[in-house]
Amino acid sequence: MSARLIGTLVAGAAAAVVALTGMPAAAAAADTTPPVLHGVTLSPAALAPGSTLTATVDATDDAAVTSVRVNVIEESSGRYYDVESAGAGSKSVISRPVDSSWANGTYRIRFVLLWDAAGNSSIYYPDGTFRTIPASATTTHGVDLSQQVSLSGATDLSPPAISALTMSSAATRAEDPTTVAFAVSDTQSSVQSIGLDWKNDDSGELLSAGTLTNPGATGTLQARLTSAGRWHLQSVNVADARGNGASYDLSGVIYRTGCRACTPLTSRPST
Repeated sequence: MSARLIGTLVAGAAAAVVALTGMPAAAAAADTTPPVLHGVTLSPAALAPGSTLTATVDATDDAAVTSVRVNVIEESSGRYYDVESAGAGSKSVISRPVDSSWANGTYRIRFVLLWDAAGNSSIYYPDGTFRTIPASATTTHGVDLSQQVSLSGATDLSPPAISALTMSSAATRAEDPTTVAFAVSDTQSSVQSIGLDWKNDDSGELLSAGTLTNPGATGTLQARLTSAGRWHLQSVNVADARGNGASYDLSGVIYRTGCRACTPLTSRPST
């Protein structure tokens, strides 16, 4: 083999080595795994204005948990508050001061929301379900989120509660009275009014008929429906002496009237 041919082969081999060492390394796989929640503790059990609500959150991630939000709700008023922190770790202790504007009552966890550095997040609900965000199929978890804490000495933001409602007599002709029996209570104030909203299924007519001011704990409401047709009771509205109100609708949802920061009792939070 001639020296010239050997030189050509060696040069070609060297070029091949250079070409191989210059190839880019394989890209690392993207992090698509959201954080996992293991437990939450709320403290103290009894709150007062000026105290601090603390949530201790145990969560892990294949990289790092970067943010935690614990949302708590006072059920009777529908008021909810976030206890959150950025830069959280796997064992996060986060807190929020409680002032006199918070609602008196019992608070429970509404949801827990976790983020990691890659933007993956997961949201856990106390009914035993969770999902990742962006939205994915809802699956189950075994984390106990049933803990509650109570607050007293703050503000009465809870509307009256209706515990019974019965139509004791129904009219068969327009303007004849329809009688509805009720039971209502307010643990922090006095009930100021209770009223009924009706809808005519045939004509679409809406009518507020049957209202009492300063009712007792139990009583009856009489409504005179103005036109012929099939009427149904669409909602029952209650208010207390401090202006807290609620509307109980046909589907069983309770709306707190005059409160933008409230959530219907049966709704699921959006994030």
